[in-house]
Amino acid sequence: MASSDLDKVVKLLLTQQIPELQERHLAAIDNLCKNNAAGFTVRDLPRVAQILQITLQLISKGATQFVGPICSLIRTLAKPYRKQSITDELLLSDVWVGVLQTLAHGLQDGMPQQLQACTAEMLAELSSAYNNRPGVPDGGGLQGAQAGEPSTLKRLYEQHQCLLSRSSIALAVCSALQTALNNRAAAWHSSTIRSFFWPGDSSNQQHPSSSGSLDSPPLVPALLAAVLNFSYSGELCQQLLDAGVLAQLTQLLQLAASKEAAGPADKLTVQVVEVLWNVLQLAPNKAHSVLSQGSASQSTQQAAPTRFADSMVTEPIIEEAVAAHDSGNNLATGSSVSSAVGSWGATVSGQEVGHHSSAAAETASSSTPAVAASSNTEPVATKIAQQLLEALAALFCCQLQDTSGRQVKEQRNDTLAVLHHLSNIPSCCAALGNSSLFAIILAIATTPELQPSSQHIPQGALTRDEPDLGMKLLIWGIIGNTAARSAAFRAAATAAGFLRVLLLVVEESAARGCFAVGRWSPEQLVTLRKLARAVLLQVRLLCALWQTPTAMLLPCDLT
Repeated sequence: MASSDLDKVVKLLLTQQIPELQERHLAAIDNLCKNNAAGFTVRDLPRVAQILQITLQLISKGATQFVGPICSLIRTLAKPYRKQSITDELLLSDVWVGVLQTLAHGLQDGMPQQLQACTAEMLAELSSAYNNRPGVPDGGGLQGAQAGEPSTLKRLYEQHQCLLSRSSIALAVCSALQTALNNRAAAWHSSTIRSFFWPGDSSNQQHPSSSGSLDSPPLVPALLAAVLNFSYSGELCQQLLDAGVLAQLTQLLQLAASKEAAGPADKLTVQVVEVLWNVLQLAPNKAHSVLSQGSASQSTQQAAPTRFADSMVTEPIIEEAVAAHDSGNNLATGSSVSSAVGSWGATVSGQEVGHHSSAAAETASSSTPAVAASSNTEPVATKIAQQLLEALAALFCCQLQDTSGRQVKEQRNDTLAVLHHLSNIPSCCAALGNSSLFAIILAIATTPELQPSSQHIPQGALTRDEPDLGMKLLIWGIIGNTAARSAAFRAAATAAGFLRVLLLVVEESAARGCFAVGRWSPEQLVTLRKLARAVLLQVRLLCALWQTPTAMLLPCDLT
């Protein structure tokens, strides 16, 4: 559409809003969308933003007849923009930031849900660079001449992430999500009261949660989809955490747990776990600050929270396993935890290390004081950290009971990967030890090595399959991280026989004389032993610090 035509639309919308002109106003916006069905040009965007701003102001004053046309305009904005000259690249950044800041008004409380959902869908599309996030095979994004080479698509994706970060629209998205969740909770409370006092009231059937799915109404899923796409950027993760996204994700997990029809495999629950994984991985310092009371200065003084596996850098298997699984399930193509661990190859400061390396022992020794300091201070977790851990613990316990297939077990491991990231934050360790997950993870860590079965573990949850091996490795890592910082958890892990299990696994003769160890394949056993040796090397140094009796570390019967 020519610039003069756009100017006419702006002028028309600025005229007095009288009933005789409303049809012309609506028709003008419809024609604007039809004439730009392939997407707007970069030079058209400033006037489009002006039209958007005028229309949003009219809607905020009660002109709901503009909701449909403005949603059509936003959907057209969601399509790839067109460049007409080389100088358009110079204009793009400031123009799009202005458009995004205008769109933020469409997410404000009081705006129609249809408009908010449409805006969220547009932001999800833009943040994925039209479904061209790097590392996602067969994304089905740009086609033909616009598709370009992978390097071009990556640059486009990074450019969009930068635009979203500059506009600070993540704050508006999180605010809208919190409002939507509050409205759902208020509606549920109101419906529950009506059902109790007036059980025959037909209005109870119109309750938003009566469908038994978090997918109704569509506003929450649309906003969460935008948050998910935002979470693949480190800068946007920082903004999401500043906007309180952890509280909203916790509330979503609690909603899912309270609904019989929305189990752990619910699409929204899977997305929540993925967002948690991304923000904890890409913005660890900010997450540490949010989840710890009075830790803002501490989190800015170090590159990342002190990690148990970092201090035992001789063989950081679990850290690399989770990182590889991060890149596999979240940031790149699929890969299991156990296969990532199987391809382990660790280097420290450019030197190859192994479990018998003297340089490795020196590195572990030098890191011991940091571990000791963290265990003495034991920062306090915030209320949201405690609620998040409780929600994740409930989710994992529910997932653990489902042993029907590989996919559900991988989702279970995704939850464990999030818990492993949280166990790297000192303030979360004590809260983890006080959660309902405490006894279950210790049971999984020591079964069937010390006892053939446990009341906490259903049949079929501890097979030789790769997902079950991954669960064992992740849980060993969680226990190691938590025991390094929480004295109570440390004592409980020792009393439960965790160290005895590690010694049993590294014993060469155990593979022949103990079924619990010999059941693993040679490749799996190598993976388990590498991790067990790494943990034991650090534990050996910590035992002197903890003054743990040597007898408590030795297995009673290696056969």
